Amino acid sequence: MKFLATRELKNNKFLSSLLYGLLLFIILFLVLDLVLHHLQIGLTFSKAISTILGDEESFIEPILIESLLLTIHINLFFSMLLLLILTSICVRVSEDKQLPRFIFHGLFLTALLAPIFLIAGYFIGEFAVIAWVVLFIIWHLMALILSFKTLYLIYKL
Repeated sequence: MKFLATRELKNNKFLSSLLYGLLLFIILFLVLDLVLHHLQIGLTFSKAISTILGDEESFIEPILIESLLLTIHINLFFSMLLLLILTSICVRVSEDKQLPRFIFHGLFLTALLAPIFLIAGYFIGEFAVIAWVVLFIIWHLMALILSFKTLYLIYKL
């Protein structure tokens, strides 16, 4: 994690190529995380509601609370790790200091609120599940945009 201590990526092509690879891995993770959640829970409102709350007409049982808590636990760990790495890279390569702060705050808030609404959806109902779907997609899109922006900034060095 030498990039956390130095800003001199222009002189070190090996380090900048490592960061480029790490950002490509982050992009791959974000896309596959969207696919995984679409297959496990569903990223459409109706599928997510029927998976979490169940559907009597289709004979779909609600998700087990243990499975939901395990999913949330894993999501919190990986999302915070990913966001810390992504934001630290972006801070080091970005020249504009105001725009990343706004994006960072929005990114962290949506990433933290999404699991809260997921667990709340189990107890509260449809509104919280819909809020989870929206927040989950927004934080992934914001992280993807930030990743591509940071890739461009590293390429431009």
